[in-house]
Amino acid sequence: MSVFSNWSHTAHKRLASAGFPLPLGQVHQILSAGFGHNSLASFRLEDHDALERAPRGVVDIDKMQRRAEDFNLKVEWYEIFDAIPALHEGSSATPPPYTTLKRFWAHVMDLVTENIKPIEDEIARSLGGKPYQFEVTAAKPFETIEASLTVWKWHATGFVYVECADEYFKVPITAEVAFPKRGRHLMDHGYIARLKQTGEAEPYDEDLPTEFDYQAGND
Repeated sequence: MSVFSNWSHTAHKRLASAGFPLPLGQVHQILSAGFGHNSLASFRLEDHDALERAPRGVVDIDKMQRRAEDFNLKVEWYEIFDAIPALHEGSSATPPPYTTLKRFWAHVMDLVTENIKPIEDEIARSLGGKPYQFEVTAAKPFETIEASLTVWKWHATGFVYVECADEYFKVPITAEVAFPKRGRHLMDHGYIARLKQTGEAEPYDEDLPTEFDYQAGND
């Protein structure tokens, strides 16, 4: 059974349990909309095979809701979200491979986390201290996922925190994260295209950030 068929059959059963006994064909149409297509035929032509291999993807639940309205159905956001098990994979420390538009920035955070150590160490050495923590304070795509043709790029900003004796400093950083596309909403694993310091160190004496929770802190 293909990934799309598996998702469709599971969503079909879960939506029926939630009070929406749809024909399987309509579930196919709704799920196709989640991957950026206006019809099942379009999805099958462009992205059905890519879904078998793509390690990352975005499911647009707003578009799925609008497609459901074409069948005179008023389905709540959370009811569609709950019907797709793949959106619930992962843990508090790891984002699911397939996620919603609102939650995709967790993958950006994940890549910055994996690649932050060299610049953390460099900043700490320049201040004569040691790395304490870092945080990403904002992340957004340069353009919509539909507008990006071959690579979906994100811009992230944040701070590296450094401990120096009894003082703490924060240093601004910026990152450009890129996700090569395999389909309209399907992508390869991303990579860091750029990660650098963007300002001077400043003393910091407020509450220091805690570790990021992908499940609780990424709505």
